Amino acid sequence: MRIGLVYRHFNLTGSLQRYTVELARYLSRRDHEVHVFSIASTTLESLAPGCTFHPVPAKHVQHGVWSVRELWSFASAAARQVAREPLDVVHARLPSTWEADVLHLAGAGPRGPRTGPRR
Repeated sequence: MRIGLVYRHFNLTGSLQRYTVELARYLSRRDHEVHVFSIASTTLESLAPGCTFHPVPAKHVQHGVWSVRELWSFASAAARQVAREPLDVVHARLPSTWEADVLHLAGAGPRGPRTGPRR
C-alpha cells in the first residue's frame, strides 16, 4: 500500500513525534510505500530511511512553540500536497491537516480527553 503520514514534526523530541516515527518504521519494514509529510526543519529523515519525505512549508515555525499561523499554514499546505499524491490511505495527527482517511486524536480516549493523572 501507498501510505501517507502527516504530522508537523518527524523526530524523537516528544511522544507524538516518536509515535509517528515508529509507525513509519513499522509500515516501511512491512514493505508498504510510506510517504511522510512534515516540516523540513523539524524532520530527521535518517530515522526512517525506507520512507519518502515531502517537506511541507509552514510560516513562523518556532521550535517548542506553536502558533495558529503555523498550524493553519502547515495544514493547508499539507492538504494540497497530500491531494496531489496517489496514496491508498492517509493517517494524520490532528491538527496537522483535514485531508486524511484516519485522523488520530492525541490525548483523547473512550472517556474523552485526559484532564489529570489517572488513579
